[in-house]
Parts: sequence; C-alpha cells; structure tokens
Amino acid sequence: MRALDKKNMARLPDEQRARLQELRDRKEVAQFLMPDAPPSKNRRKGSPVRVSCPLVPGTPEVPPPRIPQKWELQKSALDESEPSRFELVKEEATTPPPSKENQLVFTQEGQEVDEHNILVDANIEMVGFPPGTSTSFTRAELSIYEEDPEEEILQCEHSAVLNPGSDVEEEDCLDGFQSSRRHAGEFAVEDLSSELLEILGSIDRQDDCALQESSQEDLLIFDWSHDPQVFVGVRENFTGPAGPTFPIEGMSPFQVFTKIWDGDIINLIVDETNKYAANLVSSPIKQFSRMRKWTPITPQELWTFIGVIMLQSIIPLPVEKEYWFPCLPYLKLGKFADIMAYHRFSLIKRCLHFVDNILCGRGIPTKLMKIQPVIDHLNTKFSSLYLPEQEIAIDESLMLWKGRLSFAQLIATKAAQIGIKSYELCESKTGYLWQMIIYTGKKERHNVESNENEAEPEGATSRTVLKLVRPLLNRGHTLVIDNFYNSPLLARTVKAQKTDVMGTLRLNREFVPDSLRHKNKANMQSDEVAFSQTRDMTITVWKDTNVVALISTYHKVEVGGKEKYGYYRYKPKVVLDYNLAMGGVDKKDQLLQAFPIERVRNLIWYKKLFRRLLNVSIHNAFVMFSKSGTVKMAQRQFRVLLADEIIQRFRPPKIERPLQTTSHFPAKTNVRKSRCKWCALKKVDACTAYKCESCNVNLCIINCFKDYHISRGLVKSSSSQRIIFKSTNL
Repeated sequence: MRALDKKNMARLPDEQRARLQELRDRKEVAQFLMPDAPPSKNRRKGSPVRVSCPLVPGTPEVPPPRIPQKWELQKSALDESEPSRFELVKEEATTPPPSKENQLVFTQEGQEVDEHNILVDANIEMVGFPPGTSTSFTRAELSIYEEDPEEEILQCEHSAVLNPGSDVEEEDCLDGFQSSRRHAGEFAVEDLSSELLEILGSIDRQDDCALQESSQEDLLIFDWSHDPQVFVGVRENFTGPAGPTFPIEGMSPFQVFTKIWDGDIINLIVDETNKYAANLVSSPIKQFSRMRKWTPITPQELWTFIGVIMLQSIIPLPVEKEYWFPCLPYLKLGKFADIMAYHRFSLIKRCLHFVDNILCGRGIPTKLMKIQPVIDHLNTKFSSLYLPEQEIAIDESLMLWKGRLSFAQLIATKAAQIGIKSYELCESKTGYLWQMIIYTGKKERHNVESNENEAEPEGATSRTVLKLVRPLLNRGHTLVIDNFYNSPLLARTVKAQKTDVMGTLRLNREFVPDSLRHKNKANMQSDEVAFSQTRDMTITVWKDTNVVALISTYHKVEVGGKEKYGYYRYKPKVVLDYNLAMGGVDKKDQLLQAFPIERVRNLIWYKKLFRRLLNVSIHNAFVMFSKSGTVKMAQRQFRVLLADEIIQRFRPPKIERPLQTTSHFPAKTNVRKSRCKWCALKKVDACTAYKCESCNVNLCIINCFKDYHISRGLVKSSSSQRIIFKSTNL
C-alpha cells in the first residue's frame, strides 16, 4: 500500500485504518541488538520483540578488550622514563578543586535564598510563547517535565494512528528514505527538501514501472517473512575466467598499451587532425598566425605528443608553457624542447580532432559526436582485452568541467562536484574500467548493446544497469550497486540470470515490505538491526550513526566484526562485504587524480574528455600488466616506463652530456726553472717556470700544456690539433 501523509490518514474510514494497522502488525520483520549495543535509555511500551543476535562463525559473543595502539605504548614507555611527571600529577591531585561556577536557580515566591546564591535583576525572554504570558510558574505547573513522558507520547501516537514506539509522524516515516555513500551508513539524507524528494521519488517510480513491464509475473510475487529459515539463497559459483584475454608474459608497458591504442585509432586521429588543420589553413587566417607553419602530422609525431602529455602528468605544473619556458631559470624541468618544440606542440593541441565535421552534419547530430569514435573504440577494447573477477561494481564518475555544457551534471558527493557524468562498470578489486556510458541527458540514446528492451522508458536507472552488465550475465558475478539503482525487483531480475546483487537500498522502492518503510533514526535504537527476507533475498536495516538499508541475494542475516583503532566493532556481514567491494569506481578515480593528464583548464570539453580516456587507458594497461606476475611495480613507475618507452621509440631526445669539469690549471713551480716534460719527450732542450697544478708535471705554457693533456685524454681535441709522434711513453 502506498504511503499516506498525516492529513490523508486522518480522513480515512475506520476499515482502511484497521487495514493499515493489520499490515504493520504482520510478522514480516524481526529485530535484534548487536552485542555491543548501548543500554536503552527508555523502555517504551509496545517495543518490538527482539530475537537473539546471529553471529558469523568465529565472531566473539562478547566484545574483546581494547588493543592498545603503537603510539599509546610508546607514550606510556616515555611516561615511565620520566617520573617527574607523576610527581606533578600527584601535586595537582593534592590541590583543592576549583570553586563551582555560579548557577541560575529559579525559586518560588516566599522561598528562602541560600547564602551562597546571589540575587540579580534579570529580564527573561520567553521564546515561542504569545505576548503577555505569565512568567511565574509554580512547582505543580512544572511537574509535567519531571515525570516520565512515555505514557503521554504513546497516547498521542495511538490517537494519531501512528506506530507504537515511534517519535515521528507517519509522513516522515513513509515518505522519507535513506541514502548512503559507498561505505554504508556514512551519511543520511533525512533532511532533503520536499522538491528533491519528489524528484527522486518520480525517478524511482519510473524505474519500478519499467521493471514491472519487462518482468515476468512470477518475479512480481514477494512473500516477506521474519523467519530466517525462509531464506535459502546461496552465492553463485563464478565460472568464467578472469584476467587478460591475450598472453601478456614478457610484454613491455608500451606493448600492453598498444593493445588498447592500436594502429587503427592512431591512424584515424592522424587523418582527422590533418583534415581539420587543412580546413583551418584554407580559411582566412591572420598574417602572423601560427597556423601558417602547419605541416601534416604523422603517427610517430602523434605518439610523441601523447608521450609529452604523459610526462607532464608525472610532474604537474599549473602553466603548461612553463615546461618549455620556465618563469625562473632554476625552475626548468627536463628538456621538453629536445622532444618537441613548444610551437609544434601547441599546433597539434589546437588541431587535434577525432571525426569529420562534414560527415557529422549529414546524419542525426548527437552531443558526443565529436568524441564518439574514440569512446566506441575504447569500450570495445576494454571489454575484449580483459575479463573482470567475480565482484564488479557500477557507479557514477564525474570529470570536472565548469564551462557551458548542456549535459553537465552536479553531484555534490563527488570530488569534482560538477562536470561530465559517466556510468561505469569496474572491477571492484583493481578499478579496471570494463564498460562506460557517457550521460548526455534523458533524450539521448546510448547504443551500448543492440538487444535492448524498447519497452523500458528512457532514463530508467535499471536500464543503465542492464546495459552495462548484460555481457557478463550467467557467469556467476556479484554486482555491487548503491541505492540510486537498487531495488528488490532489479535484484531478482539479475539473480534470475545467475548474477548476485548486493548494495544499499532506499526504503521507498516498490515491493519493500511496509513494515520496514517507517524505520528511521527516531524509532530505532543504536546498533539495532531490523530485517526481512523472502526465499531469494534479504533486506537489512541497521542503525549506526545513521540508518542504512541493504539488500542482498546471498547474504544471511548475520553479524561479523572488525577491529579499528583498537576497538572491536560489530557490523552486519552484508555491510562489511559492501564496504570492501563497492570502491571500484572510486579507486579508479583516486588513482587517476594522482596523474592529471586531463588538465584543470581546457577550452574544449571533448579534448579534455579525450585526455581523460587516455588516462583511463593507462590505468587499464597497468592492471593488465600487473596480471603477468613477473614484475611488481607501482603505477607511477609503470607510467614513467611507458612514457620513456614512447619517447625513445618515436622521438629520442638529443640530450648532450655535460662536459666534465677538470682542475688542470697552470701554476708556478717552486724553483726558478725546470725542464719541460713534453719537450723532453720530443728531445727538445727547454726549461719552464710553470707546471700543471693537478698533474704536478712541468710544462711550457705555450703548446706543451695543451698537447700534454690532449694526449692523456683529459681535454677534447680537433683533428687539426691532433699531434702524432712515434714514441709517447709517459
């Protein structure tokens, strides 16, 4: 039954009210408390009956004592080595405690005032009371706040036809929903505006309608029960292979990368760039424009351009021109001018193009037509070169873009917050991007697979999930998704094709049991778990800092534990597994952010998106290279080796070795005149008053000093200055 607000419920006849009460009293939901749950402050009448807490085998029934951390042990050892600190604490303990601060005390008229209290004149403002309200309260009038208010609250709830034991109104319980980030229970969205709630509710209703129209009738029957024995679901066996689909042993980083960026896509970019540059040159340009020096680009030069932007991402600078012309001489990084001139780099960056504009104008224009060939090529390569492991995740990713763009999205929980959104299917463990859909609006059609269900409305979230996961169905994967996509009917639909589903859930979705819809922070105790299950799925609602709901097709309602900062915390098993498996897309974004190939400022959105796709390709190549098992390296080292291999293959820089500085300088001898060593070898009788300070050899300043060091290989010589003689036995 749909949720009703308070006003509509008050207008219902008695039979429908009785029907609502009957639905709530059904034994669909069971509750239990964690072993470390705090004691209840108030025992409310009519509180639900709780079952014993089911624990995962090996989990202690009583929380173990706290484990001291390393820094605490070091601090205690330091305190023991300084006994003067204990003496100081002893002295402080012997000092009398400070006097209490003055407190505000209200007394009745005629009551004596204690000698320690001070009478002062004060004006007390009554907030929330009508003007003229009397401020003289007697003790009898204030006694209502000193008694236990549970009876009054329960009477109000019964009169308003609310749940017994609930502190909120029915419209807050039924119309509100919970949301969480990738880590379950990280934040709540109970305070969303009514407009945003209506938008999200319409999206959920549209998605549920789409699933109901495309699902079989037997999938629409949900018989929820509180009995844990009802659930018989087990995890699917992972049958498919995982890892690269080609032999990767013995391959270099560049060879792995060229499996993605092969000759076809490189030649396409070269041809379209040259066409676009020719159109620019043929158009009227300024007399001193840089475009007048354009020459057609080659595949080797494009690879050099890609290598340069890879090197720039390893050591980012805020101004790209400073890689060639630093603002200060001692801020220069490397020799980029030896790899590619700055003017040539700027020309290629200006003319970089991926599709023929004339051909795009003939068909139906799409918002991604400028970059569509690259997206299609990479989607094909990513999914054909690698097969993910059992756990996969679907989530949104956001590339920062603050310019004017019709399909830019705002996601406050992302690091970029505003930009180009993409739906991505990634491997949970490594973050390998297996398939992606760039979101450009509801009316845009994204042709990922041809066998789509046309009955599904455009923009339904379940449609996006099924598009991405369709090639991996019937292989035993575990799909991890958040509450933006998840619903009981979607989980059952995917489970029917031998693929498990796990993730967070909004309680306002269709087919969620009515007894769970009202669960929120007000009517649940800390560390309380409420659950309900059918034969093939379970829904678990857990209150930690916030209330979070999770759904799973293979998790039993069990509680595990995890140690953090020395404290042992109990959590539902589905929460522990969700926190480990949901970070695939976030891990990929985190690794890409450390190497910003897509610079913050770009003038053209599709060229920044091209850099983003190039960055993702490097990450995927690194994941495949790591599967070889022969060499273990960090991603930074992989990127350095890849960029260096590209530069050495296509444009080895002309880096001259610096001349070795020597200390061979002439100096005067201690005697007036000594025989020249070089002249003696030539059998010439000559004397000199100078010698080499480093070699300690007497040499004439003119000719002999230079010829002697050339013969020893200490100074470079030209062919014209080379001296040849028969016997040079030094």
